[in-house]
Amino acid sequence: MTLINNQKSCHDHESPVVTIRMYEEKDAAAFDRLNRHWLETYFVVEPFDHEVLTNPDTYIIQKGGTMVVAELDGEVVGIVALMPLGETNGKPILELTKMAVDETLRGFGIGRRLMDATVEQAARMGAGEIIIYSSTKLPPAIHLYKSSGFEEIPTSPEDQERYQRCNIKLRRELTNFT
Repeated sequence: MTLINNQKSCHDHESPVVTIRMYEEKDAAAFDRLNRHWLETYFVVEPFDHEVLTNPDTYIIQKGGTMVVAELDGEVVGIVALMPLGETNGKPILELTKMAVDETLRGFGIGRRLMDATVEQAARMGAGEIIIYSSTKLPPAIHLYKSSGFEEIPTSPEDQERYQRCNIKLRRELTNFT
């Protein structure tokens, strides 16, 4: 197991101690469960979502991607994937996708910690940029993305073909990442 960090996310002294680590095969069921829950709550599980959620090894890991996990007391409470989209200037373009945090633990900074660790991991992977496809129906997520250095860029018809719910696309360049 690769440990990324084990710091507290503090709103107060009662904040849970969450470990951020890299994905392991045993996390596949939690990846499906956490993501399926938010998709069914706010949208629908589209065919591509179903494929990725039930086959993360095929669609993410085997294609050169990875996932970052938030764990509390041995249970996965948050997860996010980095999925290769292609290359630009010889550097990978990664999609930050399927970010989900257990709804009972939102507000403790777990999403922020996952985001920070994922951006760091993308930089370690040599990525030139990270793309996020999202929806303005998710204001807290959009706020997190923008406060993490992502900037809105125009969507294309292909973006809506990829995800019907996509009405906003964001990008963060990593060329000057430190």
